[in-house]
Amino acid sequence: MRTFGLCLKIFISATSFSLANESCSNIQGRLVMVKSNATKESLVTIMQNMKMDRAWVGIDDIQSEGTYVWSDGSVLTTEEKTVYIAGQPDDYNNNH
Repeated sequence: MRTFGLCLKIFISATSFSLANESCSNIQGRLVMVKSNATKESLVTIMQNMKMDRAWVGIDDIQSEGTYVWSDGSVLTTEEKTVYIAGQPDDYNNNH
C-alpha cells in the first residue's frame, strides 16, 4: 500500500515484535519508523480506516533498556520522542 508518502505492507495477524520484525526483513523491508507527527498521523489514519488499535513500529530498546534504536540503526532523538505519548514506545505486554 502506498499512501501518505509511506509504502506499507500490513499484516493483520497478531504477532510478537520479533516475528513482525522478521516478517518485514524476509521481504527486504523494515517496520515503519514513526519519526514525525506527519508519519504518525498518516499511520493513525490508516489504522483507523482498517479498524486497527495497535501496531508494531520499528523501534526497540532490546539491547539496552531505555536506549531506543530505530530499525535502520539510528538512535531515537529527543525531538522524535515528542511524537509519542508518555510511556511509549513500549513492548506491549512484554511481547518481544
